[in-house]
Amino acid sequence: IQSQEGFIKNYPWLYFTDYQENSPGLHFLFPLLLIPFAIVFPSGLAYVLSSAFFMALLACVLWIILRKMKVGFEWLWLVLALAGSQDFIFRHSLGRPITASLIIIFGIIYAVKYRLWWLCFILAFLNVWLYDGYLISLVLVVLYGLAISIVEKKLFWKEIAAVLGGFVIGNIINP
Repeated sequence: IQSQEGFIKNYPWLYFTDYQENSPGLHFLFPLLLIPFAIVFPSGLAYVLSSAFFMALLACVLWIILRKMKVGFEWLWLVLALAGSQDFIFRHSLGRPITASLIIIFGIIYAVKYRLWWLCFILAFLNVWLYDGYLISLVLVVLYGLAISIVEKKLFWKEIAAVLGGFVIGNIINP
C-alpha cells in the first residue's frame, strides 16, 4: 500500500483501535526492508519469502554468535532455540518485524560482549526504527552487561551508554 500511495498516517480499517486516526508508524525500517521482496515477487510470494529470509537470517546470526562465543554444542543450542517452542516458530514465521528486531538484539549482545560500543549505538538506533518493542533489547543488554561485568570484573558502561544513546537519537531522529 505504501509503495502505491506513499506514507500513510490514517488507517480507517483500524476503526476500533488506538491507531485509527494517527498511527505512530514505529515500524518505519521494516517496510523498507520488504521493498526488494515486493519489487521482485508477487505480494503473496513476497510475504512468504521475506518471512523465510528473515527466519533463515536469524538462524545464521544465532549460529555465528554461538560459534564466535565458543559455546559448546552450538548445533544443539540452535535446534533448541529454533524448534524448542511452537509459539516461537509461529511468531517468527509471520511477516513481522519481530524476527528482524531479534537479529539486531543478538547483534547488540555480541557487540557488548566484544566491547564494540560504536556497533551497539548503530544497532540500537536501527532497532528503534525497526520495531517498537526495542526496549526489550535495553533490558537484555543491561542484564547481559551486568552479568559479564561481574564475571570479568570490568564495567561495560560504554556499551550500555551507547545503546541508551542509540535509543535516544533513534527516537529524536525518527521519520
